[in-house]
Amino acid sequence: MIKPFLKGALAACSLFAVSNVSFCGVAKAEFSPAGIKNIAVLKGQWSFKNASDLSNAHAYPRAPAVNFSSGPNHLLINFDGKLPPHLQDSLNIALSNTYFGCNGEDFRLWFNNGDYIPLEVGRCDHGHIYLHIPIGVKDEIWAFYYKLADFIQSGARPIEISESATGLKLSYPDDKPLKSFREATNPKTNQPYFDAIKQYWAKFEQKHSIDLLKPSSFVPLDTEIIGSLKGAWRIHQDAKLFPDDLPPPTLLFTAGPVQLAISMTSSAKDFRNPKSIIVREFVHMNLCSLYFKCNAGSVKLWFDNGEYIETAPAVCLNDSIFATSSKGDLAEKEDNTEKKLSTLMRTQRPVALTQGKYAVSLDYSDMTALEQFRKLSDPKSNSAYFEAQRKYYQDKADK
Repeated sequence: MIKPFLKGALAACSLFAVSNVSFCGVAKAEFSPAGIKNIAVLKGQWSFKNASDLSNAHAYPRAPAVNFSSGPNHLLINFDGKLPPHLQDSLNIALSNTYFGCNGEDFRLWFNNGDYIPLEVGRCDHGHIYLHIPIGVKDEIWAFYYKLADFIQSGARPIEISESATGLKLSYPDDKPLKSFREATNPKTNQPYFDAIKQYWAKFEQKHSIDLLKPSSFVPLDTEIIGSLKGAWRIHQDAKLFPDDLPPPTLLFTAGPVQLAISMTSSAKDFRNPKSIIVREFVHMNLCSLYFKCNAGSVKLWFDNGEYIETAPAVCLNDSIFATSSKGDLAEKEDNTEKKLSTLMRTQRPVALTQGKYAVSLDYSDMTALEQFRKLSDPKSNSAYFEAQRKYYQDKADK
């Protein structure tokens, strides 16, 4: 039986308990997700990187970021560059595949407040599994990005990564970099940064004629239109590398910083049938971080008949995001994708890009370049090019 004066003392202790240590000297247990068995502890440390130079209104201010490193394992949280009232933080995790498999389910990043952020597998390669925050739909499209920002601003700390009932504990001696990141991504404590990104996006939208919520007559299945890219198509021809060279024509769609390049590709097998030439095309995309994200999966190019072409997972190089027609696991799959794109380009209009569950419409009116490209990619109307290609492969085989 606990005596009355001890009950009062214990109650006082509970009132003054903070973090994981109470003023009465009794340790308060760190939150641990129920039903999860920890298989390893990732011992590492956080590092903070502040925003870059804010003086150039035409250059996107590099966002503050904080990174947890433990050997080959990394957890990167960076501010997503969006303005109040809905602050967003983005999250990318690279883990050694020693711990989790690429086909795992129910990945989560747990915080010491007892809550978590769900994670999705972006890709698996080079001995790593890459995880990112999933994208929602409609009003909930950025819900988990908001939630992560709320966690950070409340002072919550990441403590564990789990997959189903298996967990990896995060251990670090110092959370000062997390506190620095929290201050750097709060408009009240870092007003110069938020003034800079507000000025940048205002000039960006004005320069590129971007209508963030323009309605579209076509909405890809199970997606939400969040923007529109107003641009134009044109034909591009690479310079000849040697006198008898015939570079394939390329159709370019340019809308501000976004560019789609659709080009013909070929091999000897496309010319084996003397009566029929196989036409194949691929698309390469240079995308914009306003709409698209690294490690968030493939991008789909949609056509007005409801069909689409899917790229390989989007990747980042410096500040740019790139996506190229999916290569697939088999050459046959690659061929089918390229043949399908060629067929769609001959008969349909490209109308939208999607990544995950959100879509951006392509806004253009002039079809001149599209019609011209269709003729250039037709063996009957551009026989000179295709016969030159046939001769090239025949000569190559004879050598």
